[in-house]
Amino acid sequence: AIVEHALSLIQPGDVIALDASTTCLHLVKQLPNRPLTVLTYSLAIANELVPKTEINVILIGGYLDRDSMANTGLHAEKMVESYHVDKFLFSCHGFDLTRGLTEPSEAHVQLKKKIIEISDELILLTDSSKFRRKSLVRFLGMEELNRFITDDQLPEEAIHELEEMGVEVIVVE
Repeated sequence: AIVEHALSLIQPGDVIALDASTTCLHLVKQLPNRPLTVLTYSLAIANELVPKTEINVILIGGYLDRDSMANTGLHAEKMVESYHVDKFLFSCHGFDLTRGLTEPSEAHVQLKKKIIEISDELILLTDSSKFRRKSLVRFLGMEELNRFITDDQLPEEAIHELEEMGVEVIVVE
């Protein structure tokens, strides 16, 4: 349901960035073959997009992280700097209203930060199971999000607090 709503936000002609999350992999599996540009550092996502010939794919190069099948590192970060993205759709390992969004990998965090810098809109796609889960490296404050698509198990008080921060929270069933 999170992916279905995220798909409704992607318009023909958009330039979107996708992280190396399993959520974004599910998204591209359902993404229609229509004119778009997708910037990603995920080999699995790029591979899924190969047969979708209407979609231009920009695969960020760098050091291969075999666990996540993603490219990271200084070369990847430098490559990202020359682009502009309309929407960055991504997930996280954990999120907390005070600590923000966190990941276990410094290399992934550094690359996500670079993509955040070039993005007009930041859209978090994650379910409530990651609420109050903290990981090693913080990469974004919750208040910096534009949209947050999540499931209906996130506590009401958390949704209210996020909305007070200016985040559009979209709850799907």
